[in-house]
Amino acid sequence: MRSATSSNHTGLEGGGLISAPILLLLLNPGVSDEDFALQERSDFQRRVRTCHRQEPSPYPNYYLHPDMSGPGARWIARVLNPLIKEFDVRVVASGVTFVEYFPYHSRYLSTTRVGLQQALHKFEEARNIRTKFAQTD
Repeated sequence: MRSATSSNHTGLEGGGLISAPILLLLLNPGVSDEDFALQERSDFQRRVRTCHRQEPSPYPNYYLHPDMSGPGARWIARVLNPLIKEFDVRVVASGVTFVEYFPYHSRYLSTTRVGLQQALHKFEEARNIRTKFAQTD
């Protein structure tokens, strides 16, 4: 079994870490052959880099971009569908971001080993980044 990892996988998955009012903590993404193909696409790599650099984008949550496909895009669209119906996809793409606790693809992550303290530490990291940038405005 091969593992899908990406040099640009920092744990930030789509969205503006600094500006998004909703920040969700995820465990880890699943894995499929579609993931490997998606990570090779230059448009996907460009969107990920834009997100990780926190550069302006019409779809900061790049998985909600109309041209995005793949399992991550389908999962996020399904999970955020109630918000998308209520507020429009562009609003949700700018307002919701994810931080992955385990930013690597796996079929075999044992969630029983995930400690609350470690998860809270990941949120603390995200909060510190948000606070740092808020103070520079």
